[in-house]
Amino acid sequence: MKKILLFTIPLFIAGGLYFWISNPNSETPEQKSFLLVMYGCASASEKDIVKAMNYANEAIEICPNNDEAYRLRACLYLDMGNFEKATADFLKASELNAYHGGVYFYIGEKREFDKAFISYRNLISSMPSSSDKSTLLAECGMYHEWTKYITEAMKCYNEAIEINPSNASAYHGRGNLYGFMCVYDKSLADHKKANKLNPVDELQFIIEMEETLKSVRESD
Repeated sequence: MKKILLFTIPLFIAGGLYFWISNPNSETPEQKSFLLVMYGCASASEKDIVKAMNYANEAIEICPNNDEAYRLRACLYLDMGNFEKATADFLKASELNAYHGGVYFYIGEKREFDKAFISYRNLISSMPSSSDKSTLLAECGMYHEWTKYITEAMKCYNEAIEINPSNASAYHGRGNLYGFMCVYDKSLADHKKANKLNPVDELQFIIEMEETLKSVRESD
């Protein structure tokens, strides 16, 4: 299986389980549909694409507004190389739930990054809250960074921080970007800020950047 399915299966299952727990009435079409999506994910993880596709189709038939079902089917289509159908389902999933940003992943898979970023920006502009926009901007910055769009990545991180100064992931991303640009003092400052906001994974980055900055200063 391609990395797209392997990466998204845990997200499908987590979302389905949350829905199931928070909606104890198992007779509703919505719950039946989400359960089918989980079955589809399990089949996909076992590389049984035909069975996974059948589950996805049935989930959509029972509940046409199940965005997770469209996203699962889109990933299956993408894995099969059917980009046209994958696009249609990704767009439908994004229409039902803009957080999916499915069209980004599809276009990104085809390496049409300019179109991907435009699409992702459109999704960001549709977000109702500043916090949501900041979160997605940080993610968009990460995608720009991965694809070497350094200037655009910096714009996204800066905008994310401006909108929400408590967005730890934006500081983390910008810190990584500064490190890539060899601006080590700013990189260290951003990682320290991220660590202060969310002290989970930053300490190693701080240690490495302090050592790098020390070496640079000693070599001057």
